[in-house]
Amino acid sequence: ENHYGFFLRCPTSFYNRPYKIYRSTRTFTAEDYVGLLGTYSDNIAMEESARIRFFKEICAVIRDYGNSITVYDTIDLQLARK
Repeated sequence: ENHYGFFLRCPTSFYNRPYKIYRSTRTFTAEDYVGLLGTYSDNIAMEESARIRFFKEICAVIRDYGNSITVYDTIDLQLARK
């Protein structure tokens, strides 16, 4: 059982199933955050004019709140050997 209170399920043919949770924070300016968003496939798939408008509006909101946004990351690493 992990710290979230549920069991990690893995096929029984795997063994030595350690896992580790990593947490970090990253702080971005409006431009840097939109640059990050531009790497995500769902944003890349948007129609171009909608994507441009979407990114401009996100930039405006971040700038209105001090031109800084903090992203809290949780990375769940699971390793298994077959």
